[in-house]
Amino acid sequence: MADGPDSRAALVEFLATLGVGVDRRVELKRILSVWAEDGHVASDAAVRFVGLFDGITFEYPRHPLTGGTYECVLDAVRATRATYSTRVREYERRTGQSLAPVGLAESNHVTLMIAPDGGVLGGYDDFLALYGENGEVALWNIYHRVLPVRLPMA
Repeated sequence: MADGPDSRAALVEFLATLGVGVDRRVELKRILSVWAEDGHVASDAAVRFVGLFDGITFEYPRHPLTGGTYECVLDAVRATRATYSTRVREYERRTGQSLAPVGLAESNHVTLMIAPDGGVLGGYDDFLALYGENGEVALWNIYHRVLPVRLPMA
């Protein structure tokens, strides 16, 4: 995966267009409660991701032949409520890591989840792919239509 921006400056500029700055903080209490209710692990990487990005929504282009845009909604509570926990458990078995839902991509078709190692994965039915090795790179890749790395079936 040729992922991420060419420079740290490009990444910082991109994140600023989304409204992410070093001083952005999100209230975590409700998110942590919903994750606990659903049996998801609030890893350090998951807490960091939602602390920086929860509440951000952005549009990005669909395939040029299709036209139009998709929407990416970074809302951990909404993603958790929209995704069966049994499906997340299946993805966890495939990755060997705990996963916490953090958002929805492709206009609510793909659930975005973060692993303790910081990797952001997207799942829809049997489809499961790595969108980036960390949150910042994953958002860059989604916005710039970098194809994710599809994970094999278990």
